[in-house]
Amino acid sequence: MNKTFLMFAFTSFAILAAPPPALAAADIECRMSIPARVHSPAGARANIPLTFELANKTKKTYNILNWDTPFEGFYGPYLQITGPGGEVEYRGKVVKRGPPTREEYVSIKKGDRRAITINIAPAYDFKAPGKYEIVFDGKLFDATTEKIPRTNELRTATTVECAPVSFELLAGK
Repeated sequence: MNKTFLMFAFTSFAILAAPPPALAAADIECRMSIPARVHSPAGARANIPLTFELANKTKKTYNILNWDTPFEGFYGPYLQITGPGGEVEYRGKVVKRGPPTREEYVSIKKGDRRAITINIAPAYDFKAPGKYEIVFDGKLFDATTEKIPRTNELRTATTVECAPVSFELLAGK
């Protein structure tokens, strides 16, 4: 076999096998917000509304796998919360997953944003009044402009920067 043919065959295979380009950090913007003060009624669990938003800064539609984000709900501890006494314990569900389905992706059109507000109180053990800080894990299991759903081999995990938020949990009222 000649050297030129081998080089062509290797180059062609490398092009076909190359993974899709990774999401650049500036392509998706993450933002969280929460009220500055939240009241915890005596004898009842508080409603602690956290708003989570992803904005697409590109000229293409991005499909984001919702796993371990507020878009999915709570099926794993993707928030790190600290407060009086240290880290707040996660007490929500933890699930194992099979291959993702199309319905598990959130599509964000070019220049658009998607937001959701969830109550974080049922999933985390807020034991005492005081100041709390929330940090998003920052991991997206898949973010792509390609056809979805995608197999494990094609998924591109990406981290996004999301500024922490804080609030004060007040007793009573």
